Amino acid sequence: LFLPLVSRAESLPAFPMAFWGTVTLNGNSAPIGTVVRAYYGSVLAGTATVQESGIYGYTESTKQKLIVGEGVGQLNFTVQSISFGDGSETTGSSVISHSSFISGSTIQKNLGFTLPSNQIVPNTSGIVTVTSNTPKVVIVNQTQAVTVTINSGTSNPTIDVSSFITGGTGTLPKINITSANANNTEVAISASTIVTSADPTWNGVIAAPTVTTVTLPETSGQTKTFSAAIEVGFTGAKLSFDKAARILLPGQAGKRAGYVRTGITFTEITGTCTTDNQTTGDALAADGDCKIDVGSDLVIWTKHFTSFATYTQTTNSTGGGGGGGGSCCSGGGSSGGSAIIPATQPTQTPAVQTTPGKVLG
Repeated sequence: LFLPLVSRAESLPAFPMAFWGTVTLNGNSAPIGTVVRAYYGSVLAGTATVQESGIYGYTESTKQKLIVGEGVGQLNFTVQSISFGDGSETTGSSVISHSSFISGSTIQKNLGFTLPSNQIVPNTSGIVTVTSNTPKVVIVNQTQAVTVTINSGTSNPTIDVSSFITGGTGTLPKINITSANANNTEVAISASTIVTSADPTWNGVIAAPTVTTVTLPETSGQTKTFSAAIEVGFTGAKLSFDKAARILLPGQAGKRAGYVRTGITFTEITGTCTTDNQTTGDALAADGDCKIDVGSDLVIWTKHFTSFATYTQTTNSTGGGGGGGGSCCSGGGSSGGSAIIPATQPTQTPAVQTTPGKVLG
């Protein structure tokens, strides 16, 4: 009895793929102990540890190579070295990749990872901490959720999403930011949010939340007392989103809130969100805003980035004279949409004189 051998041959596993070559970090040979890894998406496919400075794999058949098993899709490479960035595993400032798995192939691929000294990238879990030494986060993975923590005292922290931006617009991954630099303000951008700049030449760098001050406008018969203000966005033009971003201002429950941007009047956010969730925020009109108290905190759902301020306002007991203004912030957009509980329209106020050089979208 003879049995066909075709089915057995077809079930044989694919031969692995191998890579060899040099590895450099900002142009310098990677030191011994540096680890190079290859991934299919988030699935680890192979690992090689540098045993000779600047070399992760060799052409000789008896020497080390980076061996990769069969998988689907593009292979992306990472590096981890105590002499590179903060020592965490990283793709560097741009992803190094290979198109796909080819059974049995051996390929020379020299890997040159770059990361300017003032930049940092999320680790493979999407977590990153911004410090005064590395104030810029570079995000290059459009499908990975990113959690950014900004340490207190960090000057001009920024989020670089330029990998996703063309002609002033692009699609962002999920980004959650907590800024100790701005009184622990939290900013959340949902996955697959489309951002559009009013300036098509925008370079894709977003200013992370920082504390700011300007002057609140005066209202006859009223006294405004400034409480807190943060600025977030792009210094130069308005940034708009098709999905709402969530901004949490700690300890500001019960306060009034508003925004301002150079060239527009200070605008109070008078609409109240019906609930604190993404569906409510997404129902806002274009460039809309609403606010809601959550415990002791104030949450603003918004479809634009700008400067936001909280303050209190009281009626003068004498009933005469103009009310004084407090210090505040700078911004842009308008309230609206089915997620808003109708509220009394605010008193029209004159344009605000903002801090020189701060124009955020």
